[in-house]
Amino acid sequence: MSTPMTTRGWSTTELTLALRATVRGDVVTAEDPSFAAAAFGVDTTPGRAPEVVVVAADAQDVAAVARLAPAIGRRVRTLASATVGRHAAGPLAVPPGTILVVTRLLTRVNVDSTRREVTAGVGAGWREVVRALAPLGLQVAVDADRPAGTAVVPDPTRSGIVGVEVVTAEGSLRRLRSGEGPTDDRDRFAALIAGATCFGVVTAITLRLAPLAPAAPVRPFVDARPRNGRALELCAAEPTRA
Repeated sequence: MSTPMTTRGWSTTELTLALRATVRGDVVTAEDPSFAAAAFGVDTTPGRAPEVVVVAADAQDVAAVARLAPAIGRRVRTLASATVGRHAAGPLAVPPGTILVVTRLLTRVNVDSTRREVTAGVGAGWREVVRALAPLGLQVAVDADRPAGTAVVPDPTRSGIVGVEVVTAEGSLRRLRSGEGPTDDRDRFAALIAGATCFGVVTAITLRLAPLAPAAPVRPFVDARPRNGRALELCAAEPTRA
């Protein structure tokens, strides 16, 4: 964990310069012509818009913002653009002084045919995953029209999740595996794929694969339910994001 900086209140200009020196992705403010496009799906009305939008290039960008924001009194909110326009009833609202991190560029899809696993960034859609798997004769039993970047993973996929990449509230990038590591890690893994957001920002998920077959049955995820009480205890113990 990095040591928090001691700093006076930063202006938007100072914040923008610091972010541009830290992350690989684009950093835009309301003065930039690309602001509305970068913040698509979020209320950009003056006085209600995010202070700065970071279009993350990778998970390290998300982690860098998570480390910087609390030290300078800023909040962080994330937006997986794959879901915008499909499920939202209207523009999302964010509090003043918020850094909005957009994860639409986290689209990498890596297939490990030996272990029969696929890792997809939260910006990738299921169609991209299916296209990567088809030439290998592999599949994940999911609805191909669902975006990968949902806060709560669709029920049919949950039983196949074997790994989660997450940026914690303090800005550490961690990879959790089903059934691996200490008890707290196992409980965090179960809580994350059950929809808990208090542990940080999910940047990628790893799914188990099977040979391509017609209409393979799927099972709703139930593995985390016995641990939900433990998950609530862990959430209460986690540092609160600003």
